[in-house]
Formats: sequence, C-alpha cells, structure tokens
Amino acid sequence: MFDFWLVFITFVVPGLFFSIIFFKIHEFKLAVVDMMVWAHVFIILVPSIVFLVVEDRENAFRFYLAAAMGTLLLPLGALIGQLLFPLTEQKRLEFRYAPVKTNPLTDANTLRVMAVLLAICTVSVLLLAVSTSQYPLKALFSGSDVLLVKSLRRETGESSSFINDLTLWTLAPVLFVTAILYWRNAKTLSTKVFLLACMIVPFLNNSYSGRKTPVATMFLLGLIATFIASQRKPQLLRFSMRKMRLFIFFGIVIIGYPLSVFMFLPAGTTYDFWELMRVGIFDRIFLKPADNTYAAFLLFPETYEFTRFFDIGKIAALLGAETLHVSSMISFSYHGTTENSPPVSVGVAYYQHSWPGVVIISLLVGMVLKISENIFVSSVDKTPFSIALYALLVNGAIRISWGEYHSVFMTEALVPVFVMIAIITYTQRPAVMVPRLYRQQNV
Repeated sequence: MFDFWLVFITFVVPGLFFSIIFFKIHEFKLAVVDMMVWAHVFIILVPSIVFLVVEDRENAFRFYLAAAMGTLLLPLGALIGQLLFPLTEQKRLEFRYAPVKTNPLTDANTLRVMAVLLAICTVSVLLLAVSTSQYPLKALFSGSDVLLVKSLRRETGESSSFINDLTLWTLAPVLFVTAILYWRNAKTLSTKVFLLACMIVPFLNNSYSGRKTPVATMFLLGLIATFIASQRKPQLLRFSMRKMRLFIFFGIVIIGYPLSVFMFLPAGTTYDFWELMRVGIFDRIFLKPADNTYAAFLLFPETYEFTRFFDIGKIAALLGAETLHVSSMISFSYHGTTENSPPVSVGVAYYQHSWPGVVIISLLVGMVLKISENIFVSSVDKTPFSIALYALLVNGAIRISWGEYHSVFMTEALVPVFVMIAIITYTQRPAVMVPRLYRQQNV
C-alpha cells in the first residue's frame, strides 16, 4: 500500500499539469461546440486511428469511418442549429466577457432556488443513507473488502431513477458551483453557513454513489465556471489570487480524487503511482471508452442485431419490450467479464440504427447542443447561477464523447438547461424582499 501523504502530495504535480492544460485552451473560449468537437477528436477519433493503423484490429475501419463522420457531422449539425436559431456575435461577446453580475434585487430569488435545490439534495442523501448499509467512501477508506465496496455501489445503483440521476449529474453540481461562486459576497455568518451546506450536501450526495466520475464532475464544473467568470474581454483572462488558488484546487481534486479512491482498491497494491495514473486516469478517459465503442462495431450486427432504441429502458418499457443491456453484451462477448462496459458516442448511434443512425444522430446532437447554447446565452445575464449552468452545458458537450447520447441529453445537458432557463428567468426578476447578504456591485 502507498504512503497516503506521499501520494497525496504527488497529486499536486498531475493536478497542476491538468490546470495548465485547461488554462491554455482559453483560445477555444469554452464554446459548447468547440468543446464537443475537441472531446470527440481526442476521445474517439484519435483512438480509432490507433486501432486501425497501429493495432490493425478487425473491423477497425468501421470504427474509424464512424469517428471521422462524427468529426464532420457534429459541427455541421451545429451550423444548422446556428442557422435555425442564430446568436448574434454581440450577444455572445456580451455574455462571455461581461463582468459577473450580483444584485440584491435579484439574488434573493437565486437564494430561494438554491434553498429548493439544497432541500432536494438533502432528501436524496437521506434516501441513499436509508437504502445503503454503509457510506461507500467510509467503507473504502477504512480498508473494507473491495467486494463490500462494490456491493454498496450496486445498492445505490439499484435505487437509481431519472430523478436520482438528475440530482447526481445536474442539481447537485450546479448547487455546489453556484455556492462557490457566491461565497466571496457572503457578508453574514448565516449566509456562509447556508453556502457551506450547499457545498457539503451535494458532495455527500454524489460521493454516496460510490463512483468517482460524479464527484470529479462537480469539481470539473467548478473549474469551467471559474474560467468563465474570469473572462473580461478578448485576449484577457483576469485571475485574482483567490480564483487562481480555486482554479488550481479544482484541477488537483479532479485528478487526485479518482487516484485516492484507486489507492484503496486492489490495483493500489499492485501498481506503482505512475502505473496507477495510467490505469486509473489515462486508460479510463482515452482507452476504455474507445475500446468499448470499437466493440460495438465489432459485434453489431454479426453477433447481435441492432437495438432500434430498445436499449433505452423507458422506450422499451413504453412498448412493452425487454430492455437490451448493451453494456452486458460487450462485457460478456468482448471482454469476457461482467463489468460495466458501455459504448459511447458514435458507437451508441451505430448499434441503435447502423450507419443511418450515425449520420442522423450526429447531426441532431450538434444541432441540439448549438440551439441549446444559443437560446441559453441569449436569454440570461452573466450571474453566478447562470455561469454554473453554462458550465453544465459545456460539460455535457464533453461528456457526449464519454457517455450515451440520450443519457447526457436527458440528465446532463438538454432537459436541465431548458428547465433552468425558466428558473433563471425567475431569479432575474426583482425580489419582493431585499436581503442584506451581498454587496450591490459587480464582482
């Protein structure tokens, strides 16, 4: 087993590296379509070329062709979205480079919304505590058997529903990030206690899942939001020392949290630190999603028939059919295991409807994401709450290359954003009661 403190300190090096890399991509201005395409290139297209040219895998050309088509069709769909719902350059720059607004006349409504989100997250934590025999992180860090930890993860997974997933991937992260962005303007002890609760409860909710990604997602949203809040005008990022410390902290936790979890798993006793970095971070980001996606092109339709959307539980139940678990198919037929092995991105479009699915779904994904961004940016002011939501949309664009299109849209991007637009419209109205919680100035 590693010396915990030695490895913890070592997290600073990869965390700083991650923060620097993220800082440099400000040239892409964190636009949703930019992040979507670059994530697709690095997570899907590049591995597909490696599988085809370097490893010469069977049916690798199918994977490469679909990845290349996605690289062209995603931005083409975004262009169609821009034509259907145009966003003026002036409005885009106004949202991107304007200072963050805080106003006591409207922040009272935001606090009410945050209180509702905190209540939802609190209920979610209580339900998870009742349905789970032990807190997964406590079991893991106390040295419990890894089978117990996996069992706890299954317990939380069995209680999963659309509302639970929405809380896990949307409500909790948005509440967490909004509280952080508002923190500097908190003037009273009661406000600070409230905002602190808005940070702790979402962390408990997401860590109760026993998974690393939901917790890392919260801090990734914080990283994106800090970046957006620091943009003032083109070619200029203004990072105060506070924001720079926050930025670096988020980068370290995003890398450090998954590694700290891996330390207490069997891999932590068999790999050295850099091997653990490769297996726990690099492989899980760049290799496993691409490998599972390649498997879809290998097994469909030779081994399994195309799913025709019956892999989506809600559609299968609506039509009275059995849900097809593609992840289990890949695990059994390709990996020879029972672990979770879901294909992502164009692999999902392919196993659902073959090549027409790749074309149509890629176009729709790009178009819908661009329309969502345009409607969002043109409808809201740049406030801590709207920044947290825009960070969610940017993260959703990245997550499309790591997850299933329909899951990301339903719980991480499309549905939450349009619901939140309605909520933001409410928060931007002057409140009846004016709390003395914030300074009446821009931050």
